[in-house]
Amino acid sequence: MPRTPIASDPKVMMGKPMIAGTGIAVERILEKLGAGETVDRILAEHPQLTAEGIRAAIAFVEPALAADPSGLGVLNELIRREPIFHRPELGTTRADFENTTATDFWEVGASGRRYSRDYVLDALEKRYAGPYVDVWETTGFHCRKLAEDVYLLTYTLIQGKERKTRRSTIWQHTPEGWKIVYHQGTIVQDS
Repeated sequence: MPRTPIASDPKVMMGKPMIAGTGIAVERILEKLGAGETVDRILAEHPQLTAEGIRAAIAFVEPALAADPSGLGVLNELIRREPIFHRPELGTTRADFENTTATDFWEVGASGRRYSRDYVLDALEKRYAGPYVDVWETTGFHCRKLAEDVYLLTYTLIQGKERKTRRSTIWQHTPEGWKIVYHQGTIVQDS
């Protein structure tokens, strides 16, 4: 698929990156998407724009993440543990989740709200109290060492083929094993 290039000219809009041939700044498209406008609506408002142009604008700002070869062992260990709280083979009881979270664990949910460890453990206990079916797929794992025995793992989670989120988990390797220090899930708009 040919990719619509992003161009920047210091004489046009003070050099802001633009979708070539459209007169539309990348930041304008991202503002519209961030405000909840759909791709279809943006295309209707800007007939000179294409869906490829919108994808190019998004790709322009998203980082190209490469794995550090020295961290592949850790990456593979953490991939087997993600998505957190969705792998029954790693445990479904409160005690299991207590063993995998640091005592000061917290998370930011897709809503933007902050949740304490106790709140999350209570919610997980309710989730697994009865039958629970969870259909999901993960892609795009990236691991970065933040400090000695502390790693940031990021990836994309698709649940039920409809809900797409970007996930970030900070893991710490302790004498007792891997512990989750922090987690965040952010919904991807118009995925």
